[in-house]
Formats: sequence, C-alpha cells, structure tokens
Amino acid sequence: MQVRDAVDSPFVPSLFTRIRREGIDLETTVACATALRQAAPTFSRSYFVPLPGDLGVEVMDICTPVQNVGQAEGFMVGMLSLGNPLTEAIGHDLPRTHELSFGEGDGTRLARAGLPRVVGLYVSERVIDLAGLSLQLRLDSAAGSPRLIPNLAVGLVPGLSLALGVVVLLLARDVRRRARAEPALAEALAFRQAMEDSLVSGLRERDLQGRITCVNPAFCKMVGFNADAMVGLTTPPYWPPELVNEYVGRQRSTEDSRAGFEPPSCAATASAFRC
Repeated sequence: MQVRDAVDSPFVPSLFTRIRREGIDLETTVACATALRQAAPTFSRSYFVPLPGDLGVEVMDICTPVQNVGQAEGFMVGMLSLGNPLTEAIGHDLPRTHELSFGEGDGTRLARAGLPRVVGLYVSERVIDLAGLSLQLRLDSAAGSPRLIPNLAVGLVPGLSLALGVVVLLLARDVRRRARAEPALAEALAFRQAMEDSLVSGLRERDLQGRITCVNPAFCKMVGFNADAMVGLTTPPYWPPELVNEYVGRQRSTEDSRAGFEPPSCAATASAFRC
C-alpha cells in the first residue's frame, strides 16, 4: 500500500499541491481491500481533495488488483474527478438551461455542472450502480411552472385573434342585416313604382332645390315630354315662355316658405298629430 509510481493526466492540473496523496488514502485502502477480496476492480467512496484558493474537487478511486500467477503483487489505482464527466456530458447548450449533478443517496451533492440549481419544475434522477459505489445522477431544469401567457408577445397573439374574431362576427351580423334589408327595400321601391305608374293622375316630385326628381307616365302624357327631358331641371320645358318668370318667382316663394316652416311639437298638437 505504498505509492511506487504515479502520473498525472495531461488534460487537467495536478490535484496534490496542498496535500500529499498518501495523506488521504483511507478510501483507497478500503476499495483495494475489497478489490483483492473480490478479485475485480472496485470503486472507492468519493472524497474531497483541497486545491489552492480555498477550492477543491470531489474524486473517487478505482482499484484493480495486479496479480502474478494467482498472487497479488499490488494494485493499479486510477483517480477520477466526478465533475469532469458531467462537464463533458452536458455539452454547450444545456449549461444555460439545466444542471447535471452527482449526489449520494441522501441527496447530498458531490459534483455539479451547468446552471446552479433553482426551484425548477422538471427533475430527472437515476441511480448509477458501480462496483462498490452507488451514485445518484440528477438533471434539473431551470424552467419554472408553465404560465398561461409567458410574455407580452405571446399574449398579443390570442388578444389579436380574439379581436379579429369579434370583428368578423360583427361584420357577419351586419351582412345578414343588409341581406334582409335589401330585398325589403327593393320590394318597397318596386311597389311604389308600380303604384306611381298605375295612377291616371299626373305625379311630379321636386327636391328642396326645386329640381324635378321623378314624374309618372300620366304626367308625361299630360305635358307631352318624356321623363328624361324633365328630370333634373328646375325650369320645366312645359312652362309657357311668357310665364316662366312668374312661375320661377312663385316657386321660390314656395321654397322660402318651406324653409321657414317649423313643424309643431307633439305636446302642442296632440289632437292633430300622432307622434
């Protein structure tokens, strides 16, 4: 159980700078005794090796008996860092979102890599059984409990979709109302036109500016002009030329009287009007 020769890995710094290897070989001695008894490689329990700067690393040993013609001549011991396999396994993307750790059965963490553990919702654990040692491998996700609306951008999508749905419903209701009103309006206009065309009395309509807006066939027969020759004119072609000025003045007087006319209120004329 004396160190005859040792070599450090070229990929990591030397561990035994503050303490000699022989000063912490208790776990190694126990593992080698078990390996000799079982005639098979055996892992030791993990132990802490202090480093400069108040740092340290958790390691474990694997002890393999060296035999010659069935006789034990010594042991080959390899020291493994628990943190390096975790760092290599977690890669480049997972450290920002996960923590990978080795622990004991009671939950004590021995080594970790990645994001420091937070109160995450997603955890995966697995027990790794080695010869003479059991470790608990744990993966913690930094993601918390899911929220209905995680951020403003995601919230805008259902909000805009809801607003668009409301607009579509309003447009559909308006289209249905228009679809019901247009046939009724067309029917009313056709009925009015039929009534006007069937009258034997002449019918002429004017707007507030005195322009002729509509005439019925009976009126056209009376004056001898068709509707196209009269509609839109303020001075009808059927007025006698010598009476045009008189008729224009009379028409203006009628329009002025209409402009100053105010219909009586319902309260004042309850007996004469139905409001």
